[in-house]
Amino acid sequence: MNPRPSDELLLAALMRSGFAAGEVVGWLPMQGDWIAAVAHADRACLMLLPAGGSLWGDIPVGQKRFVTLADQSWAFVAGEDGELGAYQRCHLAEAADGVSDIAVAREVALDALKLLGYRPEAPATAEEAPRPPVSRRGFLRALTGRR
Repeated sequence: MNPRPSDELLLAALMRSGFAAGEVVGWLPMQGDWIAAVAHADRACLMLLPAGGSLWGDIPVGQKRFVTLADQSWAFVAGEDGELGAYQRCHLAEAADGVSDIAVAREVALDALKLLGYRPEAPATAEEAPRPPVSRRGFLRALTGRR
């Protein structure tokens, strides 16, 4: 599987295609290719990028292709960028669908990724941090109340 493109490269390609500035919500490797969820101020979309896997299918720019993921059919439209290369974009929601700002778009994009199997990394808490091993002497000192 080829390495995934950077967030900056993906967002720059979308801006060159006429989309407003946005943010990448997350990446998901799937069947050897990459799926990215992107949120803009007024829309959310999934991006399918080839990485040598079985999910990608070449289609002419502007043509629609239906891909079954998580038992649902997703409509991807092919695009091409000089720096990013070939990609396919799936429209999730826009202002007419109730996306009023980037926070709503971010939530829609993240929900789509979760449906496909994405699990965001949970922030580490102090309780979950690994504790250093305790020596026998340290254990006995703690047990007797000595420090």
